[in-house]
This record gives sequence, structure tokens and C-alpha cells, in this order.
Amino acid sequence: MKASTAQPETAAEASAVARQYFGLYSAGQFALSWTLLAPSAQRSVSKATWVAVHQGCPAQSAGLAYEVKDTTVTGNTAVVTVSLAGVAASIGSESEAFTYSAGRWGLAPNDLSFYEHGSIRADIAAAKAAGYCASS
Repeated sequence: MKASTAQPETAAEASAVARQYFGLYSAGQFALSWTLLAPSAQRSVSKATWVAVHQGCPAQSAGLAYEVKDTTVTGNTAVVTVSLAGVAASIGSESEAFTYSAGRWGLAPNDLSFYEHGSIRADIAAAKAAGYCASS
């Protein structure tokens, strides 16, 4: 059976990948978190660019734990509701899409525009201008 015709796995498996992704991301393991991006996202953003942008512009939630709250699967897409854990949970939650492709679940970021400026320096500047980065 070809991977493209395989049935998507369960919501529990999508949730497990989401927990793994957010755990790695929170720990600053950007190279490993890139491996959990959907293949389409990996084609759009190289591992070197992903790592350099996130090292140069840590998210405001850097170092904080995440909690996967709910996962709903429709076809090859899982919508995962995630929030910061503990006292930071009051900030709210957001939904992230994970897609099932090439026999695995992967994060499909809804906005990859930070990585389209032609250089790491310009990508980081765009992320900073958008308020994505933690205060330095």
C-alpha cells in the first residue's frame, strides 16, 4: 500500500505528535521540532532556516510547557487545541493543524511568511516586527 493511500491514524496519535512537537519546541530543540513539521512545511522552510530563525527570535512562549487539550480528526487533518500549561494557561489556547502525509502526522503551520524574506537576518527582523519574538 502506498503511503499516500494509507488511512490517517487516530486522534490519539496526532495528539502524541503534537505533544512531542511542542515539547521539543519549548525546550529549544528546533532541529528536532523541524522533523515533526508536515512534509509540505519542510519543503517550504529548510531545517537550517527554521533553526536559525527560532534561535535568533525565540517565541514569547519559549521555555514554557504546552498542554494539548483536544484533537479532532477530519480526513487527513487533525485540529489540535493547545495552550500553555500551568498558570500561563489563562492566556488562552489556539488551534494548530497537523496533517497526515507520507505515513505520519506533522505540524502544518498556518503562516510560514516569516521564512520568505531571502535571508535569516530579514526573516528574524520580520518576526520581530510582527511581535513574535520574546523581548530581549
